[in-house]
Amino acid sequence: MKFETLEAGLKWLESQHNNESKRFNEKIKVAMDFFNNPHETFPIIHVTGTNGKGSVTSYLRDLLMSQGLTVGTFTSPHIERINERIAVNGQPISEEDLLAIIEKMYDVNEYLSTTEYGRLVFFENYTVMMALYFQQVQPDIVVVEVGIGGLHDSTNIMDGEVAVITTVGIDHADRLGNTFEEVAYQKSGIIKPGAIAVVGDVPAEALSVIKQFSNEQDATLRVYHEDFDAIDIQVNPGEGAEYTYQFGGQTWRDWKISMLGAYQVDNSAVALTAFYEWMQQHQRAINWDAARQALSQTHWIGRMERVHQTPLIYIDGAHNVQGLEAVKQLIEENFSDKHIRVLYAGLERKNQEAQLEILRQFSSEEVDLTTFDHFEAMSLEQFDALIKSHHLPREQFHLVADWRQLIQQFVTENKQDSLLLITGSLYFISAVRKFILETLN
Repeated sequence: MKFETLEAGLKWLESQHNNESKRFNEKIKVAMDFFNNPHETFPIIHVTGTNGKGSVTSYLRDLLMSQGLTVGTFTSPHIERINERIAVNGQPISEEDLLAIIEKMYDVNEYLSTTEYGRLVFFENYTVMMALYFQQVQPDIVVVEVGIGGLHDSTNIMDGEVAVITTVGIDHADRLGNTFEEVAYQKSGIIKPGAIAVVGDVPAEALSVIKQFSNEQDATLRVYHEDFDAIDIQVNPGEGAEYTYQFGGQTWRDWKISMLGAYQVDNSAVALTAFYEWMQQHQRAINWDAARQALSQTHWIGRMERVHQTPLIYIDGAHNVQGLEAVKQLIEENFSDKHIRVLYAGLERKNQEAQLEILRQFSSEEVDLTTFDHFEAMSLEQFDALIKSHHLPREQFHLVADWRQLIQQFVTENKQDSLLLITGSLYFISAVRKFILETLN
C-alpha cells in the first residue's frame, strides 16, 4: 500500500502539479495507454455546455436506469464528497475502490514525471481514474460530463457515441474565448466522426459553428426547436413543469419534471433526445411509461435545491452570467409572492462585474455579498473595490463577513413570506449545503 488512508491518497492527488501548459490531450493518451486504454471498454454519452451539464446528466442517468440499464456517471465539481464524481446508478464510488484506484495513479504519475509531458494534475487524474473504475465495473453506458470546454478537455480522449451540447455562453473566457463562435468551437470538439450530436438552445452564432463542425465530422445533428421540441409548456410555480415532447414527426405527451425553472424543460428535452438516439442506436426498445416516471423524479443537488422549508431557503450554483439570468427568471416566475433575499459568493476568475449587474436586477430586498474558504474566492475587499471602481450603487449591496450567522438569523426570524436564495460558486454552495443540513435541519 502506497497510502494508508483515503485521506492520504486524496492529499497526494491534490499535491500533483505540472508547469507544462500544452499538449494536454497527448498526455492523457499516454496515461491511458499506460493502462491499456480502459476508456475504450465501455460506451459513452459525452455532455458539455456552459450551463445545464449536471442537470442533463442527471436526466440521462435516470432515463437510462428506467430501462433497466446500469449507468455510470462522471461529473464535477462535487457537492458533498469527492466520491460523487464517479458513480454507478447514482451511487458514488466506495472509499475502498477510490483508494485502490489512487494507488494505480501513483504509478502512472511516477512514469509521466520522467517524460516530456510531466505529471497529471487533478482533473486529469480523475479522468483516468474514472476510466479505470468503469473498465472494472463495466456499466451498460457511461455519461461523461466535461470539465471545461470540450476540445482540449481531458475527457475528450473518449469517443462519445452521442455528444450533447446543452448551452453556449461566455464563461472561462481565458480558456474558451470571448465570443459565442469561439466557445462553440471549443464545445463542438467533443463531436466525433459519425457520432450523433444533440444541441440545446444556443445562440445563432454558436449554432452556425456547431453545424459546420458536425458536417466536417459527418455527424448526425439534432437541434432544439428544429429537430426536436418541447411544446404546450405549463410551469407550475414551486413544483416544476409539464410539456409535450416532439421529435422525428412523433409526439409524446404528459412529460413532467420536478426541477424548477423553464430552462429545465429545455434540459430535459435535450436529455430525452440523447436518450432516444442512444437507445435507437443500440436497438433497444423504450418503456415510455418508465421513462416518464423517471424524468418526473429527477433531481440534482445544488441546483435550485430547497434545503430549508420554513422559512424557505434555496441553493443554486449559478456561477456565471447565463446561470444567474436563468435563476433570476425562475425566481420571478415561481416566487413572485415572496420577499426575496439573495446571498452570493463567487470566484476571482469569473466576470464578477457582469454578475453583480445581474444580481442588481433581482427583485430582492437585499443582495448580500460574502466570501468563503477557497483559494480563489472573492474577498469582501475585492467586492468593495469592484463596486467602487465600476460605480455600482453601494446601497444595493451589503458586505457580509459571516454567512453562517446570516443564515442562522434568517431562520430565527422565520418570516413565512420570505425566501433566501443562496447562489454563486458551486464550491460555496457545497459549504452552505453542508452547514444547513448538519446545523439547521
